[in-house]
Amino acid sequence: MTEENHCYENAMAERVNGILKDEYLLDRQFKDFIHAEKACSEAAMLYNTRRPHLSLNYKTPEQVHCEHNTIKEQIMTFISKTINNNSVNFF
Repeated sequence: MTEENHCYENAMAERVNGILKDEYLLDRQFKDFIHAEKACSEAAMLYNTRRPHLSLNYKTPEQVHCEHNTIKEQIMTFISKTINNNSVNFF
């Protein structure tokens, strides 16, 4: 929320909070802090590993993260090999 307390000014956080409450039942009363913490951890894990996201072309955040790291590793390997083989002169 912002200093004016308008939920529209922090729409992304409000959307995630709404999804967690609606889809993962985090709007209920918990017996104690330990149960609430466990429910939040499980919800976050499911949200990131099992729930496809429209904005990610129906992939999970975990899938997109793994793909990004794979591409990054391929680029770094290419750069390393290129520099080690002296096949490209940068200067």
